[in-house]
This record gives sequence, C-alpha cells and structure tokens, in this order.
Amino acid sequence: MRKIRIGRSAVIILIAAEILGGCRQIEASSQQEAAAREETAAFEETAAFEETAESEETAESEETAEFEEASFAGTLNSTPQAAGSDPADSSPQPGPEETGEEEERPYNFLTSRKYTYAEMEEDLLRILNGYSDCLEMDSLGETSDGRQIYHVIIGPRTAGRHVLITGSIHAREYMTSQLVMRQMEQLLRQYRDNTVYRDMGMQDILAGTAIHFVPMVNPDGVTVSQMGPDGMNREETKERLEQIRALDGSTDPSQYYPVWKSNAMGVDLNRNFDAKWELYNDHVGHPSSDHYKSTATETEVESRALVELTKAYPFVRTVSYHTQGGVIYWYFEQTGELRDVNLALARMVEEETGYWIDSDYTKLDPAGYKDWAISRMGIPSLTIEVGSGSSPVDPAQFEEIWERNKNVCQRILRSLAE
Repeated sequence: MRKIRIGRSAVIILIAAEILGGCRQIEASSQQEAAAREETAAFEETAAFEETAESEETAESEETAEFEEASFAGTLNSTPQAAGSDPADSSPQPGPEETGEEEERPYNFLTSRKYTYAEMEEDLLRILNGYSDCLEMDSLGETSDGRQIYHVIIGPRTAGRHVLITGSIHAREYMTSQLVMRQMEQLLRQYRDNTVYRDMGMQDILAGTAIHFVPMVNPDGVTVSQMGPDGMNREETKERLEQIRALDGSTDPSQYYPVWKSNAMGVDLNRNFDAKWELYNDHVGHPSSDHYKSTATETEVESRALVELTKAYPFVRTVSYHTQGGVIYWYFEQTGELRDVNLALARMVEEETGYWIDSDYTKLDPAGYKDWAISRMGIPSLTIEVGSGSSPVDPAQFEEIWERNKNVCQRILRSLAE
C-alpha cells in the first residue's frame, strides 16, 4: 500500500490492489478539504472530491479520502470493448465527461492560461476517479518545498516495453505540463473506449506496452516561475530564492522570477545528469535561476527520481517536452542500431508534428535527461521543443501546439505494436 499526499491540505490517498472479474474496480470514498491562502498569482489551491451517494440529497462534507490503486488487471478481452465492461456488453462505458459531476466544468488543462501545480493536482484526482480501471498513479518523491512528483502508468506494469513522456523539467516551460496532461487524458479515453488508431484498437496497442507520464518533473520550479517566493510553502525556500536572486545580481524580481528554469534549490535539472556533465562549464558556479549544474550528478530529488524510474522498467522510448523552437533533438553521439532507431523515431515524430529535426548536439548544453537516456541506458530518446518566441510561451499558442502533438503518444505506441 502506498500513500500519496495530494496538496498542502494533507488529503491522503491510500492505494491498494484489487482484481475483480479480470478488470480493476476501484471503490472510492472522497474527501473535500479546502485551504485558502493569498498569493501573488491570485489562484486558490484546492483538492476537492464528491462522493457518489445512494441518494441525490448527499450533503457536502469533509471526510478522509481513500482510493484503491490496482496493478493492471491481467489480459484484456480480444474483442474490442471498453476496459472494465462486461464482455457481453460492448457499448461504451460512461466516462467522467458523461457524468453529472464532471459536466460542471472542463479540465483545467483545457482552459488554463497558466497551468499551475494545484490545477494539475485537481485534474489528476479527477482523472484518477474517472479512469481508475485504466491507470496506476503514484509519486516518485517529494521536492524540497513539499510537492509531489506525480507519475501515471497506462498499460500493464509487467509489459515488456515501456515508454516515458515527461514535461516541465524546466520551470518556465510549464505549458508542457498542460500538454502532457491533455495527451494523457485523451489516451485514457481512447484506451477505455478501445478507439481504433491506424487499424488497431488501443487496448491491443497497449497489450504489450505500458506508457508512463511524469507531467511536471519540476513542480517547485514551476511555482517559482509563476508566483515567485510568495508561492513557496516553506520560509527557508523563500529565503533561499532571494539569496539566489542576489547572487545572480537581479534587482527586479518581477522580471527575474517569471523566467526561472531551475528547481527551488537553484539547480538546472536538465544539466544534472551523467552525460558529459564533467565537461560542461555552466559559467555560473553557484545556485542560479538557470544553467547551474550542481556539485555532482543527480544531486536533486527530481533528477534522481527520473534516473530511478528509468532504471526500474524496460523503457524503449523516452520523450522530454520542452519549450520552445518547434524542433526535435535526437542525437548524442550514438552509433549503430541505436542511432538508426533513434533517427527513425525522430523522423516519425517530425512527420506527426511538422517540427524540424536538429542533429547538431554540440551547440546544446549536455548533461540533459535525453542525453543520459541515450548514452547511459541505450534508449532511443527525443527532446521536443514546442511553441515559438520565448518562454514562458504565450498561452495563445496552446491549441496550435496541441494539434501538432495530440497523437505523438499514439504514434509511438502504434509503431511498437507492429
């Protein structure tokens, strides 16, 4: 049984395994506990649940929430049907958007202009409640300022092939979390309904492959970029950020914090991996909003979490979403079959997105996650830079970014099922 703390309101999700009729059934009782506070970005963080009752007259209440998380429930039926449905009934099963509760408003990732950690938590809890028979959710760890690094698996945990999709390793690139969350929910809906993609049902596509999502690798950093020190949970973090700003020589916090890339410790997480790290000169030498590689590789909770996750499963593809440029990076001195497979992956995503491929890694800083996954783990991997202009990317670009990337996960999964 694994505990996941959802938000500072200390809602605890208790997750346990249960198999029922070949498919997982999750019984949930829910808690609604609100904590209001003032913050510069003027948003209210909440994790709210409604419990389905026997009558429609259930009063609002605060209560302890327990959710059961089951490992993937065995073999799917060969006849296309919704996961969790009776084999005799092939009609689509009602999803979260078809219930009275979820009709109240859309997911935050569909409407947000600045997608926050609190909005992501709320979306994750709704997804867990609505698609509980199709996924597993846990946390890879807790950050220095007390946030969770959420991790979702769709497909059998015991599959022979695994794919990893990540967003927001760089703080100011938080639009990638919004994108990855939307990709994940769409894939869950298609999996539940066994939607046909390129002549194959999604349940068959995922029968031998699992896909992992870490939508916000750097939740502390995202919050720094969006809210500055006032968004931090701990006084020591607020003080550290101001000390780092002084080291960086900034005199204007309103210009400094929105372009923050590092985590709350002042380490650029995508310069903290063992991939030519020792050769990289960050030209900083101290904790900073950008570029600082730290005193050693994997010093940070967030970078260690990705390394440990990658080593725990047989990953065959990874995709790291960043902003911006509309470009796909794939090369890091790999040779032979690894080079050929990685290039084929890049060309496939190029065809899907319309982004261009860049093969010159020498003009980029090393020690990133993609670089490590390729050079140390031998996994064909991509960095996809979405959007244009500067980061944070203008939220007006989100729909165009979505249209380009909405089928990237499906395309990769389908190619592995061939």
